[in-house]
Amino acid sequence: MKQLIPKITIKRFILLWISTLLFCFLFLALSLIWSTNTLQSMSSRIFMDSKALELSRQLETAILAERREELLWKATQDEQHLEERDRKFSESEVIVKDLNSYTTSQEEILLLSQVKNRLDNLKIVTEEEPSIPIEKISVLADSLLIDIRDYSKINQKQIEETMIASKNLNAFVDRLTLILILSVALIGITGSITLVNKIIRPIVALKHTAERFGKGDLQIRSTLHPDDEFGMLCKTFNDMAENISVLEKYRFNFFASVAHDLKNPLIIVGGAARRIQKKIVDSPEQSKWLNCIIEQIADLENLINDLMDSLQLEIGKLTLNTTDLELSTLLHSLQHIHDETIASHRIVFKKEGECLINGDEKRLRRVISNLISNAVKYSPTGSTISIQVKRIENNAVITVSDEGYGISLNDTTKLFQPFERLDPTRGLVLGTGLGLFSAKAIIEVHGGTINIYNNVEKGSTVEINLPIINHEDKEEVGV
Repeated sequence: MKQLIPKITIKRFILLWISTLLFCFLFLALSLIWSTNTLQSMSSRIFMDSKALELSRQLETAILAERREELLWKATQDEQHLEERDRKFSESEVIVKDLNSYTTSQEEILLLSQVKNRLDNLKIVTEEEPSIPIEKISVLADSLLIDIRDYSKINQKQIEETMIASKNLNAFVDRLTLILILSVALIGITGSITLVNKIIRPIVALKHTAERFGKGDLQIRSTLHPDDEFGMLCKTFNDMAENISVLEKYRFNFFASVAHDLKNPLIIVGGAARRIQKKIVDSPEQSKWLNCIIEQIADLENLINDLMDSLQLEIGKLTLNTTDLELSTLLHSLQHIHDETIASHRIVFKKEGECLINGDEKRLRRVISNLISNAVKYSPTGSTISIQVKRIENNAVITVSDEGYGISLNDTTKLFQPFERLDPTRGLVLGTGLGLFSAKAIIEVHGGTINIYNNVEKGSTVEINLPIINHEDKEEVGV
């Protein structure tokens, strides 16, 4: 059954959200334009009514002045009053003519026409028929003044009505603006919260998932399943993660099988070579080549062990077989072994105090042997390699120093990455670049640290810090 309401995807929601905001802004803009035009029209109407009111009052004043001059002329027969009366009549006619320009309503037009007719009649009666009694002229003048005052009242009423309408319009626009602003704010906040819930939070969650996956947690998957574009992205990520996990599993199994298949023959070959060296070989030449074979077999075994440790580290399964070890004894035995196998360099061992630790002897032996081997590879023939162990507070510090090329500051961190080697040494010294990576992993699993830095004069030093076992702790455990 088809859905009657389409799914609200992120794209549709954003389009709807933006369209609603634009509609509100457009409606607000049109409302402001309409209210501005309406207020301008009202202002123009108020101006015209005010001008008409002013002119009507001037007309009333002119008619009253004309009546006064008429009475004075009749009483004194002074021609000056007669001229002033005629001037007031002319002034009244001009005012009536001007009023035509400021008359807006039909009621005003009719009343102004009546005022004009009464003014014409008053002028005719006054100028052309002087024998008409003053009482009749006064009645005509009073009727004219009443019409003028009615005209003024109409203008006054229109001004008041327009002012009230303008005030109401301003109040309406203010309310409408407030409502639209609140609506826009509400829509904006609602849309922002929805976007945070539908986009920002899922992106952050997917980012954390991707980071954990990138750090080796190949089993982690995105648990978000929204029915939108982001849900498709999460599904794509999970499919990708599943494919990578399968490939990584195949890769791990392949390397583990290869390492196992390589290690078994090496053990047999190495054992046979040592047996031949002890019981059969008589000539120095044969002993020399057997030593070379044994040394290369040891290097291959270390390489395979480093590879296995790297694979176990990737899947988080690097485990230790720990026992209590005295580091000076361990390093001294390594010195004897390398003295017998390395004739090109002088190896010096220094000891300062006892350093008892809890560690995996096999792996620590391989780490230090790897460091000695690197020192031999990257230092000139005949130079000295110094191995020192000392106690500093609660740490055992092991240093392996050489008189070789030295290392730049930018390369010190690279060397602990898998398959990283110094560019000047590529092609000159054999190796895979897994030794220091494996050494760092083993030392950190022991709760220690490993660093490398340049010596003051020449060469470099690798420093290992491991936590020691206090005698007090051992006594408490024994009790």
